[in-house]
Amino acid sequence: MPIWTGVILSQAGELMPTLCSIWSPTRLSAGQPKYVRYYNESRCHRSLDGNAPVARDVEPPPRGKVVAFPVLGGLHHRYSRAA
Repeated sequence: MPIWTGVILSQAGELMPTLCSIWSPTRLSAGQPKYVRYYNESRCHRSLDGNAPVARDVEPPPRGKVVAFPVLGGLHHRYSRAA
């Protein structure tokens, strides 16, 4: 089993019924680039002090309200400030 599949399964605890409904090698392969992008650009990592491997700027409160953007069909979200 590829490492990324194990990561997806370990993070999908309460969402297992949803994950099982899309479980097929073809669908997982199609979603892999999107998940890798999310994992590297958006997901917080404890070992990196809450940052992602591809660092992003801190957005101060004056930049607006925090808005959630769905990733991977809403399984995860990326948060940013609306201008």
